[in-house]
Amino acid sequence: MRIVPEHGIIDLIFVGGDVERRVYLRIIPNQNGSTTTWTFLRPEAFTDEESRSQLDGIETELRNWKSLLEGRKE
Repeated sequence: MRIVPEHGIIDLIFVGGDVERRVYLRIIPNQNGSTTTWTFLRPEAFTDEESRSQLDGIETELRNWKSLLEGRKE
């Protein structure tokens, strides 16, 4: 993992079995807070179907995070 908070950079590497997945996050300040951009690179070992399944799981996780964060707003 590489985190450079002053530049809004978070780079992650997930290793499971013999597959390495890379995820790059960029956080950009805006007028209302920030915009987060996620880039997911498909491992060569993954088929299109496996990649889609992984992204579906991430989408669910992001919705859960969003709900949690919005519930904590003051």
